[in-house]
Parts: sequence; C-alpha cells; structure tokens
Amino acid sequence: MTTAFPYVTVPEELEAVFGDFDEETRSYHAHGEESQRGYWYDVLTSYFGGVIPPSEVGMFVPVSRPAIHNRINSGRLTTFHFHSTPATKGLFFNKKEARDSAYVYVPIRECKAWAGVVKDKMKRLGHATVESIEAEKPEWFYNVQQFLDPDGFRSEFEQEEQEQAVRNELERKEYEAEKRREAYEQI
Repeated sequence: MTTAFPYVTVPEELEAVFGDFDEETRSYHAHGEESQRGYWYDVLTSYFGGVIPPSEVGMFVPVSRPAIHNRINSGRLTTFHFHSTPATKGLFFNKKEARDSAYVYVPIRECKAWAGVVKDKMKRLGHATVESIEAEKPEWFYNVQQFLDPDGFRSEFEQEEQEQAVRNELERKEYEAEKRREAYEQI
C-alpha cells in the first residue's frame, strides 16, 4: 500500500512571501534585498517549524548528496529559495555586492518523511531490520521525547505554556498530598 508523500503546502496568504512556485521542481523563488532575508527566514521557520540547507539533509536521510540533489531537481522535495539583490547602501555607505547564489532551504518535515520511506524500503529489501534501525538512535533520544513537539519545534510561548502546565500539575499534587496528610492526622 502506498501513501502520498506529505509535501508541505503554502497557503495563499503566504505565496507573496515565498515567491513564485515552480511546479516542475516544487521550488519557491522569492526575490528581495539582502536586508529582507532575515524577515523572510523568520516567516519560513515560523510557518514550517524548521528548515535546513540541502547540504544538511543527509543528517536525516541516509542517502548521498547526489541523491538529495536528484530528488530536489526532479521535484520530489520542496525547496525555498531567496535570491538577494544588493542593498542600496552597505556598511559605511558603500555599495554592497549581491550574492551569486540563492539561499536554499528544505523543510525538515519532508526530510523526516523521506527518511521513513528510505528506511521502509531498506526493511522491505532485507537490508535492515526494525531492531537495527532502532539501535541507531542514542539512548538519550528516548529520554528527551517527552519534552519535544511532534514536529520538533515549539515557540517560546508554547514552551512557557507547557512549563506552566507542569508547574500547575505539581502544585495540584502537592496540595492534594497536603490535604491527605491533614485528613490522616485528624484520624
């Protein structure tokens, strides 16, 4: 049974931010001044949770760099490009040079989904077992899962909200324990 690959989607409201969409390569191309890149990146990471450059996809997927670029060029991995134009004035008011290549990022969600596909194929072909794949994970990985969001990303607000919920739960348990002690002392 095959399921559709979970490609990220960009809502209509954000199409202006991420730029023109090339359906053939599943890539978005935004153009702007170098000074706008930070704002573009903030929106990108806030909406998709996490992005990495193509050279880092190998951290999540056990494939070669040519395989990564082949998947990108064939439109089987979404990419976001920011082509910067030179700012009118740089440091000390001299003209700033434009970067030759675009800044390119890939959503981590798609990397993890692709890793799942690759690992399933390895299991199906007999190159790996569930045990061998699970053995790759370090022991500390299982201990930190309770603190992580399913997408691996939480905003500062969400993190503070979760920490407050934990504190409230501890206070509630302490209060209940105190009430039980008082009831026990009265007996």
